[in-house]
Amino acid sequence: MHGACSKGLLLSSLHEARLFLLDRKGEIEELCSPHDEYFGVHPIFVTRKGTIIAGDEWRSMDVGKTWKRPRSSSGIGANMLIQTSKGVIVALCETERGDTRLLISRDDGASFSRLDVRIKGKSTAIAELGDRLLIANGERLVRIPLP
Repeated sequence: MHGACSKGLLLSSLHEARLFLLDRKGEIEELCSPHDEYFGVHPIFVTRKGTIIAGDEWRSMDVGKTWKRPRSSSGIGANMLIQTSKGVIVALCETERGDTRLLISRDDGASFSRLDVRIKGKSTAIAELGDRLLIANGERLVRIPLP
């Protein structure tokens, strides 16, 4: 499960490029996915406004009927997405060199920009704690101020 939206719960197949909606009546509907051969590897995230974001590369405001690319996408694809208590969406991305880059969106995923933070090595998780983002990076925990 990826999250709740206005019509129910979003589910996807991790090994196939398929996205499903489990509605409030318990019925499952397959939704249109944005780019089938690549879609299955991106995390799916539902914002507080109900927008569906696939990585930092696709966005749907109509529960998967149509998909658009956000402006200023990294082109790399996010490994994980969170929305902070301030409403900022943070995408944890792996760079071409295997390091970690953070992208942020302040407009419900319509655009992403780079946060001026570069973390050496792969990071596997991100969470908000108080006024900081905590990033699991190998054997260490990286702390940065909330954007």
